[in-house]
Amino acid sequence: MQTLSNGYQLPETGDRGSVWFPAIESNIQRLNDHTHNGVNSERLTPEAFDAFTDSTSLIPANWTLHSSGIYRAAVTMPGSKLFDTTTINLRTNGRRLYADIEKITDNTFYVYVNDNSLTVTVLYL
Repeated sequence: MQTLSNGYQLPETGDRGSVWFPAIESNIQRLNDHTHNGVNSERLTPEAFDAFTDSTSLIPANWTLHSSGIYRAAVTMPGSKLFDTTTINLRTNGRRLYADIEKITDNTFYVYVNDNSLTVTVLYL
């Protein structure tokens, strides 16, 4: 049995079940419990996180009635961002908003909500 840099155990040729299965169990537990803190796994660097670089604000005046109790706003994505290759995150009052979005074109989409008084920030990654 070989122990790797973060404590994971790598079974080697000839290791029997009595050695192999406890090692796999230990590895699964390590994967479950790791926190990327540099001790129980590799530390994540700031480069591992992408920041949301652009945003769009939707104000109450942007919402139009779509169907009974459902409002929508059309959003044009900034710059060269494309719907299929961009992560879209919606926030209202600093909290994540899980609303439906629907692609219109390569760089436009609808956001659907049930409250037309919301101010929503659309973040792009």
